[in-house]
Amino acid sequence: EGCTKLEGNIKDLPQSITKLDLTMCQKLEGDIESLKDMPLTSCDLYCCEKLSGNIQAFANMPLEVLNMEYCGFNRNTGESKITGNIKDLPQSITDLNLYACVKLEGNIEVFKNMNIE
Repeated sequence: EGCTKLEGNIKDLPQSITKLDLTMCQKLEGDIESLKDMPLTSCDLYCCEKLSGNIQAFANMPLEVLNMEYCGFNRNTGESKITGNIKDLPQSITDLNLYACVKLEGNIEVFKNMNIE
């Protein structure tokens, strides 16, 4: 399922999007930095394997939902193209999935004041 045949670069998305669901868009390319000025409250990049970038791009968003499972992750090599420190994630997040974001750093203590489900 998902948009497995959709191609292009995420930098070409409109900056006005508030809910972005690119689940299984395995051919989409780009740096998540291009999303930084979007007023996203929900962002689902599940299995967007060709994306890359630093999660600091999400720092100033009003995000409530963030799913980065297998985003930028190469299942053959176990390498991830998603980097950064979890301290840069917005405190507004209530639903968070960072599965297979193996290059992320930080202390999970940053989540203690977040209302994560």
